[in-house]
Amino acid sequence: MGSFILAHMVRLACITGPRRNNGIKLLLAVAALCISPLLVLAQGNDAWISDQFDVVLRTEKKITPQNFIAVLLTGTKVTILEQDEESDYTRVRTSDGKEGWLLARFLISSPTARQRLPQVQTRLANSEERGRELQARIRELEQGRRELQTQLGKTESSSRGLQEQLDEIREMSTDAIQLDDQNKRLKQQLIDNERHIDDIESENRRLLARSNREWFIVGAAVVTFGIILGLIIPRMRWQKKSSWGDF
Repeated sequence: MGSFILAHMVRLACITGPRRNNGIKLLLAVAALCISPLLVLAQGNDAWISDQFDVVLRTEKKITPQNFIAVLLTGTKVTILEQDEESDYTRVRTSDGKEGWLLARFLISSPTARQRLPQVQTRLANSEERGRELQARIRELEQGRRELQTQLGKTESSSRGLQEQLDEIREMSTDAIQLDDQNKRLKQQLIDNERHIDDIESENRRLLARSNREWFIVGAAVVTFGIILGLIIPRMRWQKKSSWGDF
């Protein structure tokens, strides 16, 4: 029935042309908005007393002093048992078993803001705690990042030192290679010099032997010449004496 009324009111608001009064269209729209929250309430579902004011629970749909059952405070949870859309009354049952009628416009389909506030506050507190934990974690990560940057700087400095040492080692290795090559050349030159000295010594020995032979030959020739002179000179003297004797 409520849905039919709502649809009819919306249709009236739509077909109302410019000739109709704008106040009528506004009234129809407000009425539609007032009725639409009630459509979510269905039999067997839970509902809550709205947070506007306390509601009287009655045994009957009419208001009399005798049908008073209880006053339901704002935020009281009830179970919908029956709906009377024509009278806008709803029969409900409370958590302690009381059953009665109350105006449907005082029911809402979700807990009131006052009831949700502790949950929201709890979630907010949890969110704040989580935020503090995240902030602490961020600080730890920032500290770790700074430590890593410091370690990275030390590593880069050590790397530069190692690179300098490596360059020195390479330079020393180059010098060592050059020295080794030079040493090899000097050794080869020494070997060549030793061979040359051996050749010179061999040549000196050969020349000395030749000189000795030549001196021996000269000596022998001198001795031979002396012997020859020793044999010739006495005869020359004897011949001179003999030639003198003939005179």
